[in-house]
Formats: sequence, C-alpha cells, structure tokens
Amino acid sequence: MAVLVDMRPSIVAVSGESGFLHLIQTLLDGLGLPVRATSDWQCAPTLVERLTPKLVILDLLPGREESCWLALEAIKARPKTHAIPVLICPVAGWLLAGHETRLALHRVHVWPEGFALDDLLETVQLALAARCGADC
Repeated sequence: MAVLVDMRPSIVAVSGESGFLHLIQTLLDGLGLPVRATSDWQCAPTLVERLTPKLVILDLLPGREESCWLALEAIKARPKTHAIPVLICPVAGWLLAGHETRLALHRVHVWPEGFALDDLLETVQLALAARCGADC
C-alpha cells in the first residue's frame, strides 16, 4: 500500500538575513511546518506561485523595504497567490508607518515589535487559521 505525503512546504520565508531565515526554519520546521527559505526577493513571488504554501513570511529591514513591499504586491496581484496569508516581520515598528492602508487591504499579519517567539508563533497560527477560514 502506497502512502501519499504532501512534501510541499507549508511556509515560504523571504529575507536577506541568513540568521532570520535560520530562526524561522528551525522554529517552524520543529513544529511540523516545513519551511522553504530564500534570500532571492526577485524570484520570491514566482516561488510562492509554484509552491502555493499556506503562509508567506517576509522580513522587513531598513534599507531593504522596497524589496519586501514589491514582493508583497506581486504575491497579492497574482490570482494563484492572492489568497495566501502574508506575515511581515519588521525589525522596527516605524518601518510600517505609512503602509497601514496596504497592510489592511491585503490583510497582512505583523509580528509585533518586541520579537518574542511566543508572539511569532501566535501570529503564525492566526495567519494559518485565517487561510483555513477562507479555504475550509
């Protein structure tokens, strides 16, 4: 008897910082949420479209904001990926200033400043539940 197992990652994480990607991958993989990590911002929307994960995590850093916002817009503009929840992880809350409308429009989840891992896990659960609520 053959057993079929879905090997697709549940989460795609995008960041230019290897430490952040390692944290996300180690933490979530350990909880049974396979993560595909990439530092390639330009290819991230295509990767998300190809893998159709349950969640996308974008790292928002000073000096690299444009890459994050462009990736978010590209993911939300594609029919195959527009419903996938996105979690943005800003290194500082001021990086979100002026983007409140965009965040609300795309129903983006945000890892609250303070960087508590419990908050991250709770936000991931909320984002995954939102996806299930839309799809289930």
